[in-house]
This record gives sequence, C-alpha cells and structure tokens, in this order.
Amino acid sequence: MSSVIDTDLPILFVDDEASILRALERTAQAAGWVAEAVEAPQQALERLQTREYAVVVSDFRMPSMDGVEFLSQVRERWPETERILLTAYADEEALERGINDAGISRFLRKPWKREMLVAILGQAVQQSRLRRENAVLVSRLSNRNSELSYLNELLQTRVQESDATLMGFRRRWDVALNAISDPIVMVDQDLRIEGCNTAAARLAGAEGASLEGRKCHESLFKRSTPCANCPIGAREGSTSRVSRDVDGEQALFEVHAYRLPAEHPTHLCSYRDVTRHLQVEREMANVDKMAAIGRLAGGVAHEINNPLHGILSFVQLAQKPDVTGEKLVRYHEVIKECALRCRDIVQSLRDFSRQAKSTDRANIELNQVCEKAMVLFENAIDRRFEHVRFPSEAVAFANSNQLQQVLVNLIQNASDASPQGGLIRVAVESDDNEWVLSVEDQGAGIPELERRKIFEPFYTTKPQGQGTGLGLSISHNIMREHGGSLRVGTASIGGARFEARLPRGSA
Repeated sequence: MSSVIDTDLPILFVDDEASILRALERTAQAAGWVAEAVEAPQQALERLQTREYAVVVSDFRMPSMDGVEFLSQVRERWPETERILLTAYADEEALERGINDAGISRFLRKPWKREMLVAILGQAVQQSRLRRENAVLVSRLSNRNSELSYLNELLQTRVQESDATLMGFRRRWDVALNAISDPIVMVDQDLRIEGCNTAAARLAGAEGASLEGRKCHESLFKRSTPCANCPIGAREGSTSRVSRDVDGEQALFEVHAYRLPAEHPTHLCSYRDVTRHLQVEREMANVDKMAAIGRLAGGVAHEINNPLHGILSFVQLAQKPDVTGEKLVRYHEVIKECALRCRDIVQSLRDFSRQAKSTDRANIELNQVCEKAMVLFENAIDRRFEHVRFPSEAVAFANSNQLQQVLVNLIQNASDASPQGGLIRVAVESDDNEWVLSVEDQGAGIPELERRKIFEPFYTTKPQGQGTGLGLSISHNIMREHGGSLRVGTASIGGARFEARLPRGSA
C-alpha cells in the first residue's frame, strides 16, 4: 500500500563542536535527508518553535545545558519528534536519564561508524514517518467517523420520515378498504387470510385481526373444503360465483381474484353479494316471459282455433245417422290429430311459462328444445320457418326452460325484423367444444355500432310500445350463467344471426 506521507521532515543536529556538526550534516545529506545543524540547545529550541523536525540528535556534553535536559524539553513540548542522544562517554547514569527523562528511542556513541549512523537515523526517520502517517490516518478515521455519524443520523431521520409516510399511507389504505362495502381479503397460496377489510370481518362474524392465518373458505363460507368455483389459480382477474349457506340463509357471491406482486403467490379477492341482483334478474326474466306470452297469445289462440274448428266439424259429421263405419274411423283419426295438435301447443306454452329454478339443470336434447320453441310460432305468424337439426343427438347440461326462453326471444326478434313471408332459420350446430343454437332472419341486419349496445338492459331499436328492451339482456345473462355466451353477426340468408353457445357434454 502506498504511503500517505510523500516527504520526510528534516533532521536537526545539536552539538557544541562545529566539526562534528558538519560531519553529521554531510552524512545525513549524503543519505538523502534534509539536515540542519546548530551549536547550542537554546538555538535548537528556537528552531523547533518555527519548524517541525522528524529527528533531533543531541550531544550529551554541552556547556549551557546537557543533552538529556535539552531532549527532556523537546519531549515535553514536541513529543512526536524522535530523539537520539549522542555521547562519547559510557555513562550508564546518563543513558538511564536519557531513557527515563528524555524518552530517547536510540543513542549513538562517539566516534561512530557511518553505516551505523545512517542505519540509526533511517530507523528514527522511518519511525517519525510511521507516527505521522498514523496521525494522518487517525485524523482521517475521525473525519470518516464524523461523516458516518452524520450520515447515520440523516439515514435514521429519512427512515423515520419514510416510516411515518408508510404509516400514513397504510392508514389511508385501511380507511379506503374499510369504506368499501364489499368484503375484501388477501390470501396466500394456501388460502390463508393475510388481511381483510371490515366488511369481510363482518361477513365472517369475527374481528379482522383474528381472521389472519385462517382459511378463507372456513372463515367466510363456513365450509371445511375450498369452494368449488374458487377463482384462485385461474387466469388473471378471473371471476366466479360462490354460494354461502349458513344457518339456512343462502347467498351467492361473485368473486374476483387478482394476483399481487410478491415473493410468494398472494391474491386479493373481492366478494360481491349478487343474491338480490340475481333475484331481480329472475323477476325481470319472468316479466319478459309474460310479455312474450302476451305477444304470442293472439297467434296461439289462432293456432288452437284451427284444430278446434276441425274437431267440431268432424264431430258433427260423425253424429250423422247415415255415416258409415269406415268414415267414422277416419273422422275419429282426424279428431285425434287435431286434439293432439292442441295438446302440443298448450304444453309448449305451459313449458315456456313455467317458472323453473335456474339451478334446475339436466341433460337435454337441443333439437327438441328448438322444436318446442318453434311450435309457439309456426302458423301463428306469416313467416317461413326452417329447422336445421343436428344429424345426431345434441346433448347439453342446461335448464330447458331457460334455453327455450332464449330461443323464443331470438325467434320473436327475428320475426319482428323479417319481412312478410321472410325465412327464419333455426339450427343446432357444433363448433369445437361448444353447441351453437343459431337463429337467422332475412331482415335488415344489425349495424356494427348497435351490436355493442343490444345486450344492455332496456336498450331496444323497436318503436315505442313494442318490446321491453329486456329480452336480449336476459338471454345474455342466461347464457353466461350456463358458462356460454350470446353473440350477434351477419346471417348467411341476408339478415342478422344470433348464436347461443353452450359447452358440449353432459353432467
């Protein structure tokens, strides 16, 4: 490591003999040191007051003051200066005084050898250099310690300010979370609660702090196993619906799960109670269904009137006395066919108007669902119908009544949009892992801008007084509850094409 001191301080020689001083000075200078020489101790003390020296070499025998007394004063006033006693006498007492009183580090006997003098001076100069370097390093260390103390105090102040800021942010965050009426919890990968808001604690019937570390499905939904539709682990921002049945009180929650940035998987889950919302949706669906029945009533009455008229006519023919047995059998067959036609129409209307629970689902054949919906319209309106059946059995796990309501809404809209004598095509198709119930018409179609709004509640393009504006919105919600979708596009026969899509497969 390089030295922190670039140059050595000079050497001061003190002796009352001029020849000895010159010899000492020449030897030191020849060795590369800066040297000065004075003949009297008092003169040396004056020099020491004006300049710093690395080493002071003093003779012992001098007339005004001996070397030990002089070096003692140097030790007292300039303790960092190295001191060497030069003597021609083997005076043990003088050496003892020099060590004890003057604190000499070395001594040199007269006459000296040049090599010995250079070696002793080199050791003393090196000792002086080390002492000065140590002082510099100690000073630097002291400065660094002062700087570190200042920086540490500054850091502590910043940390305290940051803690105060974080605490303030935490308090605002807690206030904001607790102001949200929907339950919100933060759970780890093992579904253990790490934090929650007041609404979640209220739902669990416990204090918020007591929920930490407990399973979310145990605390919030009072069940021992994870919820069947738990969104954690699904795609980002996924949504599902989870039921809650506690003390006979049933509720349904829509759950949103969001992955939080953390070393270990953590999710923020929000729960929205949609029990009342779904109840209102069902009531709206029933209202729309009753409105559809009202719109169909005239056509259904006309459709039933035709077979009833046939029944009455053939009953009158069968009552004639001259009717033969062969004609009577044929009349009875016609009467039976007309009665069965009336039964099918009435049964389809009853199925359509029946209020079934949305959870009542079973394996149903989609071709038959289409037929039941079309029975309510065939021959009741001046439109042509085409039913494109799927070539084999098309089975889906669904609510038959709700799917029939969707088809009735779509067929009614197609009828309203189609011109007189226009074609309405109802088909059952397959697309990858989905069944597709499509309804196409030959109307004007739906503009691109309208397609974004048609599934909104109460939005309608029909004249005032025609339709409730709920049909497509309700149909869209029904398909979503079935895990499917309702889409709109352009029909191959010229008008609009609506697709009700369902997952394939049975329960």
